[in-house]
Amino acid sequence: MCGHGHLLPAGIMAMLLYLVVRMRWGQWVGGDARGHQELLSRIRGPLGAEDPRVVATVRAHYLFPPSHLPYNLTHRYHYENSHLSHAFGWGFYHHYIRHFFGNQRGGFFLEAGALDGEFLSNSLWLELNLGWSGLLIEADRNNFRHLLWKRRRAWISNTCVAKESYPREAIFESLEETKGESRWIYRANTRETGSYFTKFLDELSRSSRRSYTRTQCFPLTTHLLALNVTTIDLLSLDMQGGEWEVIRGLPLEKVLVRSMAVEHFPGSETDRKGAKFDQAFVRYMEGLGYRLVDVNMDVDYFFILTSDQVLKHKSDPRELNQFHKKT
Repeated sequence: MCGHGHLLPAGIMAMLLYLVVRMRWGQWVGGDARGHQELLSRIRGPLGAEDPRVVATVRAHYLFPPSHLPYNLTHRYHYENSHLSHAFGWGFYHHYIRHFFGNQRGGFFLEAGALDGEFLSNSLWLELNLGWSGLLIEADRNNFRHLLWKRRRAWISNTCVAKESYPREAIFESLEETKGESRWIYRANTRETGSYFTKFLDELSRSSRRSYTRTQCFPLTTHLLALNVTTIDLLSLDMQGGEWEVIRGLPLEKVLVRSMAVEHFPGSETDRKGAKFDQAFVRYMEGLGYRLVDVNMDVDYFFILTSDQVLKHKSDPRELNQFHKKT
């Protein structure tokens, strides 16, 4: 009895330890199967752009459908005769958008860096005049609220476009200036922290308040799969950095992109005042099958797909009037 009395506590302790371990393992594997599957997914590496779970998440939680309410457009600028339109590239892009697509109804655009959906928008004219629809992506939360209020006839998404082939979160720096229409010039310079864009435009940074927001990013591939889109007539990229990386990640073997309007800066060693025409970028685009139609201020590029016979015909020098910047 005495010997058994000494053994009993040790046996009980062993049994209790076994039960605790078994219970916790059962909660992890059996009682929390979703958490276990998430862990297994994470340890395999980032979820890919085409992962069905990622696509379903974007479709269910990050896309707002086109509005059926009356437009709520408020800006007073007539951009075609505005200094802003030429200072910030809108006039350049608008010139070629009207030339190449002025007779095409019902196309599809994708504009990344949509701002409020009205101020210097590259896609609004197509929507208002030719019945186009598309996808507007805006990373900044405050800008996105204004985008919602505009009631565009397009899908909208408060996300950023990932430069990588997988989703991630990013921190964005926003500039705020509250006086008049000029505030949108500041808001248009929302940029991801750590990018080379945060190192210049000091004249804006010094005269503005800065705020920071966390934004979910997805590759464009995921956005397109979520909408079942396989043709983009106009892709507009103006995200304050990373445009070339985004183009590199496009599944052009699966998605037809007929034209691209791209704001592109050569690299981190170049600031806005010293920006230079990037021949390497143009050669890369040519390798993808695109032709450079024109470039504005060395940073605004307009490309068309060389194999597109309609656009090719309109790019013939006898048909094409080159853009001339107004002074």
